[in-house]
Amino acid sequence: MLVSSSFAVRGLGVVCGFAMHVILSRTLGAEGAGLFYLGLTVMMAGAAIGKFGLDTALMRFGGSAYKLGNLSEVRGLYRQACLIALFMALAVTALLLPASAWLSDTVFGNSELRPVMMWLALAIAPFSLIWIQSGVLKAVDRAVAATWVESAMLPLLMALFAIALAYLGLLTPERAAISYLAVTALVCLAGSWIFQRGAGAQGPRHLRSWRHLLSAAFPLALIDGMNFLMAWAIIPILGSVAAETEVGVYNAAHRLTMQLSIVLVVFGGIMAPRFAALYDKGDRAGLEALAARTTALMSAVALPAGIVFFAWPGMVAFIFGEEFAAGGQILQVLALGQLFNLLSGPAGYVLVMSGHQRSMRNILLFTLLITLPLIAMLAKSHGGVGAAWAVSGGLVLQNSLALWAVYRRLGIIGLPGLRRLRTQLKQDIA
Repeated sequence: MLVSSSFAVRGLGVVCGFAMHVILSRTLGAEGAGLFYLGLTVMMAGAAIGKFGLDTALMRFGGSAYKLGNLSEVRGLYRQACLIALFMALAVTALLLPASAWLSDTVFGNSELRPVMMWLALAIAPFSLIWIQSGVLKAVDRAVAATWVESAMLPLLMALFAIALAYLGLLTPERAAISYLAVTALVCLAGSWIFQRGAGAQGPRHLRSWRHLLSAAFPLALIDGMNFLMAWAIIPILGSVAAETEVGVYNAAHRLTMQLSIVLVVFGGIMAPRFAALYDKGDRAGLEALAARTTALMSAVALPAGIVFFAWPGMVAFIFGEEFAAGGQILQVLALGQLFNLLSGPAGYVLVMSGHQRSMRNILLFTLLITLPLIAMLAKSHGGVGAAWAVSGGLVLQNSLALWAVYRRLGIIGLPGLRRLRTQLKQDIA
């Protein structure tokens, strides 16, 4: 019931977010949409720094504390995380605002990007806090509420803003950025209210050592940053070597295939505190069984959509407009990478929730050192299609290494087929 409810809410967010992307792309065109999404990607990078891995730390420590009935520790962790995230986000905003002109004119070569980037820079702080709120709601088993805050409310409200502006003929990249700032602030306030009123947030707080929380969050922040680079660095890289039209076309295909990764986010967010609790109890068999079941469910949910994306790439032009027709091949390549990502299961979540975040950090660092130069090289020579091959290759490498690390560190196999094969071999040997 919990998973189905989370998927229903997440599905609403997907539909609304998809509607927003279609409206922006059809109204602004590939170039205008490219400007908006360049600014949005820079903002999301700032928010990834702002949250500093604290949402994952809250799932790790807050989830364990909640399972033990220690709500005062959960409250204290939430308060500390909010203060740290707010400080980090405001610092990033203070740096980005004066740098917007240089980034727009020199790096991306388009002065029209400047106001878009400046408005979106102001959204870094509320966007960072949204992730903190989502993390603590997952920790206290409020997965559905977390999904509303993390994935549904923002695209729902933004879709309504986009529809209204498009209907009035007022939709521009800058107005889209202003709308995104307003919506982000509203969702941040709503997320705070949901936790304060509905998740047992009232009462005494037990504060951990600030150093303890920061030392745990730092490697997680590195992991989050590298995950972000793996998923989104392609947008600014492509923007620096190609026209905004190319960015808009790639972005359309990229955001379609990113819907597949939502399956991993939903299952990972729900199961992450459970992975942590099983590991803390020393139940390796239970942890392996849960990881294998999660992989099987994720594969069953995502495989049909992935096949559709690969078999009918022309849907990019059909949905977003003929200007985006070149995104069909990009869609096929990115779909392959995302399918491998999902069929590999929640290996990254298992590593982080079992305290092996440094192993995951090293895997991501190694993958990035190979993938980012490859993206830049192939984007320059083959445009969006070349960049898509680099991104998908990076996903295959990252997940293969994560699966090996889970087996090496924990001795468990999260892939149902390999797990059954190992069990059968043990029986045959016995």
